[in-house]
Amino acid sequence: MAVATGNEHGPFINGESVEAESGELRELIEPATGEPIGRTAMGGEADVDRAVEAARAALDGPWGKTPPNERARLLHALADAIVANRKELAELESRNVGKAISSVKAEVGGAVESFRFFASVVGTIAGRSNPTAGRCSRTRSRSPSASARRSSPGTTRC
Repeated sequence: MAVATGNEHGPFINGESVEAESGELRELIEPATGEPIGRTAMGGEADVDRAVEAARAALDGPWGKTPPNERARLLHALADAIVANRKELAELESRNVGKAISSVKAEVGGAVESFRFFASVVGTIAGRSNPTAGRCSRTRSRSPSASARRSSPGTTRC
């Protein structure tokens, strides 16, 4: 599969790709070939602060007022989009980090499961741990700053 590379990406804050405060861009190099696959902005403390501010505004604004059933629908739609693009996402991430494609495919599948899990519990957010697959548990937090600092709104412990 041909994967779109050579693109330039900034932090995704408040629903859009923005420039990093530092303006610093770093080339992403495919470990297996040494070839560039894209460029990404290097976010810093100011960018985290902007992301936290945007998350708080969303929680206090439209997202916080969105009914749980609509939030669930949107999270399922995101999971569906990941499934629809899973081959390209897995190949791009495999090229980005140099991992075996089978491992990355499992991680993409885990992302889908996480979004489906959160869609199923969106009406019961209470900041507690829930068992997931096998011996793992998923801890949820309603803190907007917790979500802004990491790629998923929870922590998996095995």
